[in-house]
Amino acid sequence: MFYKNNLKTRKTKTFKVGFETFAKNPMVDYEDKKNGFDEANIHYNFKVSKGYLENGYGIKSLALPTSYSDLSVEETVTFPSNKIDYIWDFHWFGSQLGKTYNYVFYLDGNGNLYYFDEIKSNSMFQDTGADFTSVPTCFPYEVNNSDVLVFSSFSDGIVVCVGGNVTTSFANAEKMLSCCFHENCFYGILATDDNQIVFGKDIDVLHWDQMAFSTYTFYDEGGRLRKLISFNDYVYVFRDRSIVKIYPFSVNTNISVTNMYYSSSLIVANSIASCGELIIFLTKDGLYSFNGSIVSKLDVKIVEKIKIGFPDNIASLCYHGKYFLACNIDFGDNETVGCESSTYVNNAVLIYDIESKQVEIMRGVDIKDFATLENVYMSKILCTFNGGNNSKIGEFTTDGSVFGTSFAKKWKSKKTDFGYKNNTKIIKNVLIQASQDCTLTVVSDAESKSFSIAGNQNLQKIKLNIKGKVFDISISSTAASQKIKVPEFEVEVLL
Repeated sequence: MFYKNNLKTRKTKTFKVGFETFAKNPMVDYEDKKNGFDEANIHYNFKVSKGYLENGYGIKSLALPTSYSDLSVEETVTFPSNKIDYIWDFHWFGSQLGKTYNYVFYLDGNGNLYYFDEIKSNSMFQDTGADFTSVPTCFPYEVNNSDVLVFSSFSDGIVVCVGGNVTTSFANAEKMLSCCFHENCFYGILATDDNQIVFGKDIDVLHWDQMAFSTYTFYDEGGRLRKLISFNDYVYVFRDRSIVKIYPFSVNTNISVTNMYYSSSLIVANSIASCGELIIFLTKDGLYSFNGSIVSKLDVKIVEKIKIGFPDNIASLCYHGKYFLACNIDFGDNETVGCESSTYVNNAVLIYDIESKQVEIMRGVDIKDFATLENVYMSKILCTFNGGNNSKIGEFTTDGSVFGTSFAKKWKSKKTDFGYKNNTKIIKNVLIQASQDCTLTVVSDAESKSFSIAGNQNLQKIKLNIKGKVFDISISSTAASQKIKVPEFEVEVLL
């Protein structure tokens, strides 16, 4: 005998959800329960683009070509100094020999200034004989059709290097915080009075102590003068809280200025970098661009987590359309990556692609300074370090490893309820393709599970069966040469 089943079957709805492109920038609002399932809460050490998670930037010890005849053969450079702090790239054209030389200058931990040739066979480390007690500003200039490199710090005199050999120093000359040349005119911020700039035409840097500069003093509330930049047709002064345009002077006229922008928070001087048609800079309120007329806030929310308590520790650089910012980011996850296992100053590099507006984050590196090494033979990003790697000069790579170690990589989604706030959901399974081993972690308000996924060039279907109302998903890996295609999840909603 058969009896009728009076139990009602609960209705369900099943749908598939993907991360689309992985490409949305991190939002960092840790507790937000929006439905942006494919939006990252945070990601680091992954390059996020074209529907894949791939290796991000890496760093190796600087290697230079061994000869001009075969630039493909490089050897690692070993430095005689125990500590290297700051670096500069310099191209020197000597009119007497009619030849261009390429040098890297660096300041060691004792304040001694060295240089070496960018082709390793010529890389005899030369001590310029110049010593600094504070970090110098550096700018190139031309004298008698030959290039010179001028260094000045707020506590030391002007030092002029010609092709690496120190020509002279001027202990009693005006000391500069920041300098630039524009239309053969010199502009400098005085170290002794950071409310005042000096300027002059036809500067003879070989007789710096005999120069008589004109001056201009700022009296308003824009703050201290921090950096001068020659940009397009004008010189711009970045102050603590404002940007000022300087109109060039002539024999018969003094300079004039126009206030272009007032900031409600401190402009970080070390973050200011000229990037083609834009100048990028950081404040406590966010990351901004300036095109000479208009300041725009960039949609880079991760900068809200940058610690700016010690702004002098920040370093920046623009390279091939990308803005690089070495900084200290509070990732808020209690995890330890790279340099975070010991005392560190900075722990990340934020990379912002100006054209695509895409953000990449390199976590676990404690970078002190950047420089570009660019000439007809090679193009590299160089860096120096705080902490245990401070005796090295590094160069950026694209293999995702730092001095041979593949750091932890992670992509973590925002929390989501899939558009069904009050309903229980079950994530049934996932389709995923990962070239190397990785870990998929799903956390809901009811449970948490991690799944070890073996590397495979083919698409894999992994059963999950995780129940809850709100979820976040993360993908992590320590493997080198990783490439993970956008996964697709099957979700069942209990109606």
